[in-house]
Amino acid sequence: MRVLHIFLEQSLETARRGLVDLCLAGAKSGAFAPVVACLESSPLVTLLEEASVTVLPLSGTGAWRPGVWGRLNKARRIHDFSIVHTHDSLAARLGAKCRQAWPGLRWIHTCWTPPAPDRVKDLEKLRPADMLVALSQDGLRRLEAAGFAADVLRSIPMGIDPGTCPPREKNNPERLTIAALGPLVADSGQAVLLEALALFKAAHPGLAWELRLAGEGPLFEQILRQAGAAGIGEHMAFLGPQQPCAVLPYCDMLIAPDLRGENGCEAVKWAWAAGLPVICSDLPVHAEMVSDGENGRIVPREDAAALGEALAALRGDSDLQRKLAQSGRVSLEDYTLKSMVESNARVYKDLADAAGTGDHL
Repeated sequence: MRVLHIFLEQSLETARRGLVDLCLAGAKSGAFAPVVACLESSPLVTLLEEASVTVLPLSGTGAWRPGVWGRLNKARRIHDFSIVHTHDSLAARLGAKCRQAWPGLRWIHTCWTPPAPDRVKDLEKLRPADMLVALSQDGLRRLEAAGFAADVLRSIPMGIDPGTCPPREKNNPERLTIAALGPLVADSGQAVLLEALALFKAAHPGLAWELRLAGEGPLFEQILRQAGAAGIGEHMAFLGPQQPCAVLPYCDMLIAPDLRGENGCEAVKWAWAAGLPVICSDLPVHAEMVSDGENGRIVPREDAAALGEALAALRGDSDLQRKLAQSGRVSLEDYTLKSMVESNARVYKDLADAAGTGDHL
C-alpha cells in the first residue's frame, strides 16, 4: 500500500523525528510503502533519501502554487496513493485539497498538538479528514470536545525503539546524577526543577549530585542566572541539544517537570528504555503512562517542595529505584516503534478498505 506523507513545518523537531521513524520502520517491515512530500530545504530530504525512501521535495507550502500541486499530481499518477497522511497544520491544507481532488483517496491527519478550542480556522480545516490521530488520550478528549465524532478519532502514541538505547552504565556511584531533557522554554518546567533542587541541596548539604540538562532554547540565560542565585550553579551541566540515548544511560534518574504540552512524555519512554526510574509532573500525558509508586513517581505541577521531597525519597530508596525502573521497562511495551507502525498500518488498511467499498469508517 502506497501512503503519501506530507510534512511542511520546519520547527517541529519531535514530529519530524516521529515521521522518520514511522516511515523507515514501515518500509522495512513492509507494512506500507511511504512517499514523503516535504520542503526542498528540509533535513528530511537527506535523511529519507539516504534510507531509500522516496521523497518529493516541494518548492513551497501553498496548495495554490502550480509547482507544488503539479508535483503532487504527477506523483499520484506514478505511485497511485490510496492514503495521504499529513503531519502539521500547513500540510493539512494540502491534505484537504488532495482529499477533494483525488477520487477514492482517504486523508488521515496526526495532531501532534490538537488545536485549541478558540482556533476555529485550524479546527475547521480538519473537518474533511477521514481520520484524526492524537498522540494521547488527553489529545483525543480535546478533539472530541472540539466536536469531532469518536468514530473518526484514534489515539496512537509516538513509539520508540528500546533496542537502540544502551542500558544504564553508572560511572560514579558516589555522585547522584539527574537527567532532564527538553527545550529550554517555560512549558518545560526547568524553573520549578531548579527551585526543587535548591531545596534538595539545603536538606542534603554534603551530598554530591549533578543535574545534566539536555536541550536548548530562549531561557538558557535565565536558567543560568536562576541556578547561580539559588546556589546550585556548581551542580549544573548544560549539555545543549542531545539525543536521549547519549545522556540517559549515564544518569541515575530522569525528572520530567513539564507544565504543559507533551515534551516530557518522550523522555519518560527513553528513560524506561535505559533502565532509569522516573519522576514526572502530573500532566495528563504523564498520568496516562505513569502510575505513582508503580512505574514512576508523579508530583503536582509547579510544586517545587513536592518535587524536592520525591527526589529525596527516591534517592534514599534503592529498592524503589529498581522497582520503578523494572516496571517502567514493562510499561514501555505499549510505546514501542513496532506498536506505532502496526497501529498506523491498521488505520491505513481500514481507510483503504472503506474507500474500496465507498463506505465511511
